[in-house]
Amino acid sequence: MSLTLEDLCTIIKKGNEDLKQEISNVRKDLCSEIRKLEQKNDKLEVENKRLKEKLTELERKAKKYNLILYGLDGDEAGAATTGKILDLVNNTLGIPCARSDLRDSYRIGKTVDGNIRPIVVEVVNLQFKSEILNRAKVCSSELREKRVNIALDYTKEDYEERKCLLKHMKAAKEKQYSARIKNNILIVNGEEFSYDYLKNKEDQQMDDSSKVISYSAPPTPTLVPFELLCHSF
Repeated sequence: MSLTLEDLCTIIKKGNEDLKQEISNVRKDLCSEIRKLEQKNDKLEVENKRLKEKLTELERKAKKYNLILYGLDGDEAGAATTGKILDLVNNTLGIPCARSDLRDSYRIGKTVDGNIRPIVVEVVNLQFKSEILNRAKVCSSELREKRVNIALDYTKEDYEERKCLLKHMKAAKEKQYSARIKNNILIVNGEEFSYDYLKNKEDQQMDDSSKVISYSAPPTPTLVPFELLCHSF
């Protein structure tokens, strides 16, 4: 039995419909698998974020009683370095300090000829730590003469946050605004800027390379638009 042209067209049409249906089914299956993968990825991202936050919190607790001393010389073995720490606290800062007031002390960073590695100092309690920091502010000129600096021991995340806030505080002060940092919040002329807000605005400006920021100092202090704080960054 020979096929007519009409029969051939019917067969081709049926084949096309079957092919379209098969493609549609494959597409639905792929979309379903993609959605499952996206959901799984979202869960993994949430879990990863939670673990990072937990790790950061554990690091904060580990560094709770720590200070970092920059520029304090001494040998790498520890004995002479401990003596230098006691001398600095007792004689330069004027705070009575014995070896029992220090839980631990050790140098960090790579050893490079000519460079003095920073020292992590773990003290016995937060009151003693606060007293050292307060006296360091009072004795800042004496510390500068010794080329020594005393700082908090931040986690990597806290360091980046602090660095960002300080950068914007400096920018605001250069524009003659009142600026300070309190509880990890930048306060400029009474207006508060969180780290997340500042970082988000920075990222937006980096994406918009054509954006032009202009600035002219107002005759009297006013609330500072973020665009002015990010000027020239």
